[in-house]
Amino acid sequence: MVMIMKNDIKSAVSELIHKEMELSSLPDIYIRASEVLDDKNSTNEQIAAVVQIDPVISARLLKVVNSSFFGFEHNIASVSQAAAILGRATLRNMILGAVISGVISRISIDVFPMDDYWNHSVRTAVLTKLLANQLKGLDAEALFIAGLIHNIGKLVIAHELPNESMSIQRHIINDQLETHIAEIQLLGFDHCEVGAALIAYWGLPDIFINTTRYHNYPSDTVDYKIETLVISIACTISHLSSSAQEIDLDTLIDEHEHWLTSGLTKEQIIDTVENLEEHFKLAISIL
Repeated sequence: MVMIMKNDIKSAVSELIHKEMELSSLPDIYIRASEVLDDKNSTNEQIAAVVQIDPVISARLLKVVNSSFFGFEHNIASVSQAAAILGRATLRNMILGAVISGVISRISIDVFPMDDYWNHSVRTAVLTKLLANQLKGLDAEALFIAGLIHNIGKLVIAHELPNESMSIQRHIINDQLETHIAEIQLLGFDHCEVGAALIAYWGLPDIFINTTRYHNYPSDTVDYKIETLVISIACTISHLSSSAQEIDLDTLIDEHEHWLTSGLTKEQIIDTVENLEEHFKLAISIL
């Protein structure tokens, strides 16, 4: 087991995320779109002009916002119309989702199961959004993005530390450990810390940093407690639902009584999970 002091952990994590790699920064299109979205004097046409610089992102964005999964009431034919109908906060999250799915689709890591990673990320994002829709005061679209990036630290570790990543995967299988436990034992830090540091480096809002950092430790967080717990619920169920095993949701929820402190009832969780695969297949087809 690796023993590392806290300052050394911060240094190691910082060194990882500052290396040159596909994930080291978000594409310019997101940064430029954020700047114009932040400008209160900018028009919807000016927002559209920036986003349309990247036709791939524009097309992906319109495909996403017009999908039945997101269920927006109007057919949205242009980026300027999306800005007018959705509002800037929602549009920013939709652009971020389109950008991140594009970035991840270009990453290839020989030692890491990318398909499994992406399927779990999308399944978690979908379930997070479906659960968030049943609770008052939560931004379901923002939480969809939070679910999509909650494990982004795993990609950084696999990309920058391929040998250690393979050792972690063997450790998980041989010793039947959860991923973050195996990472801490072998590296001294886990993907939650790495992911949160990367998202902070990207300059994304605190909700994304917090839910990424604490989704495996929801009781440890001070901020965004409900949001983090909802992602934790979705992550756990998504992991189990993607395996070949049947899940006894009733028993699973009883074993995780703290899930109900989110405000969700057992019945709501069970009913939502019953529809998960249908929504997952739709979401994975548009991202």
